[in-house]
Amino acid sequence: MYQVETCAILNTAANRLMQLFHERMPVILTENDYDLWLDPQVQDPKLLLPLLRPYPAEAMAAYPVSTYVNNPRHEDPTCRAPIGEAVQGSSLSEPAGSASPAVVPASLPIP
Repeated sequence: MYQVETCAILNTAANRLMQLFHERMPVILTENDYDLWLDPQVQDPKLLLPLLRPYPAEAMAAYPVSTYVNNPRHEDPTCRAPIGEAVQGSSLSEPAGSASPAVVPASLPIP
């Protein structure tokens, strides 16, 4: 039997921070949601659909990065290296200029 390993990125409506860049964003599960999402016994979509919500903007930060990230051949830490200061989602009021944005959960360390 042939086994195919695959994955998918599920999108949802953008939160307040991500709306500055796009109308959609990837679904980001909170740690409290992991067990329900990964439970193979849960087969009812009504239990899982509420998890497909926008991640809270207040729990995210955005910082500008170089357009170096736009080249698919570049797969190294330079892609996420900040070229400006991080801003919390709750205080970001306008797009981050011409630089490409990197948006991360605020609890992750920013290099």
